[in-house]
Amino acid sequence: MEELTEAYKKHSKEGTAPSLPECCRLLHAAIGCFSKTYLVIDALDECAEDARDILFAELRKTKPLISILITSRHTFSDHFDSESALRLEIEANVFDIRQYLEERIIESRVLQAHIKKDKNLHELIISGIVNKAKGMFLLARLHLDSLMAKTTLRKVKTALGSLPEELDRTYDQVLQRIQAQDRDHAVLALKVLGWIHHAVRPLGTRELQHALAVEPGDAQFDEDGIPEISLVLSVCAGIVTIRQNNIMGLVHYTAQEYFERRSLDFFPDAQTEIAKICLTYLSFNEFAQGPSPDDKAFDDRMEVCPLLQYASQYWVRHARDNPEAGIKALALAFLKQESNVASSMQASEAFKSRFTMHSQQFRRNVRGLWVTASNGLYDLTVTLLEDAASIEPEDFEGERPLHRAAINGHDDITLLLVEHQANIHAKSNSGATALQCAASHGHQQIVRLLIDKGADVGTCDKKGWTALHLAASNGHRDILRLLSDHGADIQLKDGYGATAFRVPCS
Repeated sequence: MEELTEAYKKHSKEGTAPSLPECCRLLHAAIGCFSKTYLVIDALDECAEDARDILFAELRKTKPLISILITSRHTFSDHFDSESALRLEIEANVFDIRQYLEERIIESRVLQAHIKKDKNLHELIISGIVNKAKGMFLLARLHLDSLMAKTTLRKVKTALGSLPEELDRTYDQVLQRIQAQDRDHAVLALKVLGWIHHAVRPLGTRELQHALAVEPGDAQFDEDGIPEISLVLSVCAGIVTIRQNNIMGLVHYTAQEYFERRSLDFFPDAQTEIAKICLTYLSFNEFAQGPSPDDKAFDDRMEVCPLLQYASQYWVRHARDNPEAGIKALALAFLKQESNVASSMQASEAFKSRFTMHSQQFRRNVRGLWVTASNGLYDLTVTLLEDAASIEPEDFEGERPLHRAAINGHDDITLLLVEHQANIHAKSNSGATALQCAASHGHQQIVRLLIDKGADVGTCDKKGWTALHLAASNGHRDILRLLSDHGADIQLKDGYGATAFRVPCS
């Protein structure tokens, strides 16, 4: 297990994630430590198809063989021997659903009042819902919720006669109930659903509360704007729930799929609105003091400002998914506040490690142009350049906007920076040029662009590695060919005496 421990220490220290080949190698190393291995794979259906294929290809190679338990909403019989694999289909039985309905009906004062007027209503509700639920607890719950919202016995009976069997029609009815609430409650519910559906990762209860409390134009956070979680759940009519560890989520995966199909109907501007909330939060006066000076101050800040980490890490994702024009003014105002940007960088990166001084492990000296170039925000980059922003701001690792655009594969921004006289020969603290960054990360078009603009293919970093060495170490054959076609010396040795074709592949 030493190899796994060393890999964990390395990536924790550097704030990086292992590559797919490294993950595969570590998987085999871990399995090789035991005579018998049991592997549990939960929610396989949520794994991307290409990653799933690679995972099973690697598992077939394991020695010794392993025992696997898989949970999934769908079967993947093409990945394993269908005859030897045991399967267990899990669904609610009628008795369980009836018992659930019995208990909820007893607890409902509204339904009990209706049942007093019609003794047969109790069994009509249970049998009607059981017949429509088709073994799904979720449908049973949503149907009962809809009946409990009816104001008269007549409306309950009418609704019983039109309970849908399809989930989409059931969700349609839920959204109709949500939108039929008074305006403030309906607006709050759609905000909640928009955040939960579009969030890059699941949000905690306090993160969501802070997100809902922020209003455009706020200069500081107002605690009086926080809605109670009980109200948040109530206005969402049963399709929002609190999961383990106080994580907010939709009641069922089918609700997520429903909103994916109907997103433009219910949340046409959600990405832009979320980006605005994140940028407003990041621009608060309390973050103008700059990064927290020590671990305690940082941890206290993150406790008091629970949305800070999410807003710092993902505002760009929400801004990039929609036209930047909708958030341009807010983004520029934030990006020009160097102390707020520094606070954001700390919140974004410092949680990657939890050892002493963890709060100080983040990129420093980051400027607005560095952020936009690194994240592919073209329109904002243009505006910052027009506003005479420095073309060469360096972070504490000596990386400039051109380095960041090259690393992350932003062809258009790379060209824009070069046309604005960015120094293509500038080196980071490790001695890397933008060309070497692009070659290392496999961005062929940027490599070609930089060569055409006069980048030196023979420049070495502090290890003696050229762009050719870096492309070879990462297996980028097309870039190797491109560099050699433009005069890169394939016999040149690095500081360890190795040519490009003898360097170890990562």
